[in-house]
Amino acid sequence: MKKYLFVLLSISLSVSVLAANGDYNDPATASGTNWTTPTNVFLDDGSRAAYNAATQDNLFVTNFTIGAASTATMDSIIVRINGHAITSSADNRRIDVSLTKNGTSEVGDVVTVVLNQDTDADIIVRGSTDDLWGTTWTLAEINATTFGVTINKFNTNTNNIRIDHVQVKVWWSWIITGTAYIDEGVTPIGAGNTVRLLVNGSSAGTGSTNGSGAYSIGAIVNMGDAILAYVDGGSIKGLTVTVSDGNNLSGFDIYEDHVIARHDNSGSLSITDMDAALGSYSDMDIKYSVTGGDLTIISAHELYVPSGHTFVPGGNVTSPHVEILGSVTAGSNTFTVTSNWDASGGTFTPDASTVKFTSATATFTPGTSSYNDIIVELSTSAQILTLGSNLDVNNDLTITLGKLDVSASNYSITIGGDFSNSDVFTAQSGTVTLDGANQTISGSTTFYNLTKSVTTAATLTFQASQTQTIGGTVTLNGAAANLLSLRSSTLGTRWNFTVNAGATKAIDYVDFQDSD
Repeated sequence: MKKYLFVLLSISLSVSVLAANGDYNDPATASGTNWTTPTNVFLDDGSRAAYNAATQDNLFVTNFTIGAASTATMDSIIVRINGHAITSSADNRRIDVSLTKNGTSEVGDVVTVVLNQDTDADIIVRGSTDDLWGTTWTLAEINATTFGVTINKFNTNTNNIRIDHVQVKVWWSWIITGTAYIDEGVTPIGAGNTVRLLVNGSSAGTGSTNGSGAYSIGAIVNMGDAILAYVDGGSIKGLTVTVSDGNNLSGFDIYEDHVIARHDNSGSLSITDMDAALGSYSDMDIKYSVTGGDLTIISAHELYVPSGHTFVPGGNVTSPHVEILGSVTAGSNTFTVTSNWDASGGTFTPDASTVKFTSATATFTPGTSSYNDIIVELSTSAQILTLGSNLDVNNDLTITLGKLDVSASNYSITIGGDFSNSDVFTAQSGTVTLDGANQTISGSTTFYNLTKSVTTAATLTFQASQTQTIGGTVTLNGAAANLLSLRSSTLGTRWNFTVNAGATKAIDYVDFQDSD
């Protein structure tokens, strides 16, 4: 009688908590006493390893090149067998299946299965989750060339075994750990709060915080996956988004009322990544949305880029608050902020972007970064945007509605483009420096110090019929043969320039027209 057996071995967790190394792996080594051509198990090609002896001898199939992630956790082993035996007796079609670590001896549980009669058929030998076959495994053992499966006849009546192919598929899990806080990393949230993890838009598990606010979740997380952890339920809301490097992730902390944008691969986080992390999953506890490639932060939450991380949005951003401790590369996008902006601890690369302040009274702390276009368009004229550090604007600064106040600290403003004021600029004792080439001042504004000095000929244009008032020092300088021309926006229409009593003028190499 002839028997044919096909074996497929895979290591797996349940779908919600495991990751795999990819497709099934073929072996490269096979040996066994009294087995004919054991290497025929390498491929599913109809050529078979055969066993016809009356004794009971193991076939060892190993060297699967698993390549389990170095920081992964092994959880379960599944074996599938495809084969047949040419006999009608079920007892005579039984075989024993086990695993091997060293390629020469069995370890753990031995599972007996019945082969199909005469024709090939798949048999799941071990298919439950969290099943390690009665032993423990290290990653080194799983990745070793000696790891594999053993097949033995059940008794001396079992014979004529045929094996065509043996494959191994390894699944492993990663552990995501962090701490949830009710502030920016100082006060833990406490015990009993649920943290849910999304991976590429699907729920991948939950963990409960302990008394120190710490949580732990096992999940399917491969390199490049977009993941999101958030506090699920209760009154405290907060979340963190990243791109995985395919390893365990620790310090994946959550701050209340924050949307933390970080990356844990070699690149950066984008709005596309945030969209992928959320997918079609819906929960009111998740306080951001992505529409048409643009990001909106919801419910007074803060977009927070932690130190050592980079956010490259690739789309427009709307957020009540923005705090940058890492770096943001803005591109040509618009950042609409309804409250505070603080980049004092990080780097904002402006590119061709616009930062627009709307709605309420707020503080703008630019840090040491420069900005491209700044627009102040608050909800009413009574609202105030107060500077928290010096401001460097590469292009235009526009006040459409509301007040821009340099604060009692008299922070300076440097503008490379045009300055437009349709409401109120509160100069305090600060300095506005125009460091571009040809520039324009629109609207009527009271400056304390106003400075523009050039070494090549340039023109400073003032809006016709509007008045610029100086309370401190006005410095307007050209150079010999390279005058600074002061012009009206409408030829022949006067623009007004008032220097208050006690103020200082430092004006040289200047050509006035349509004014005194």
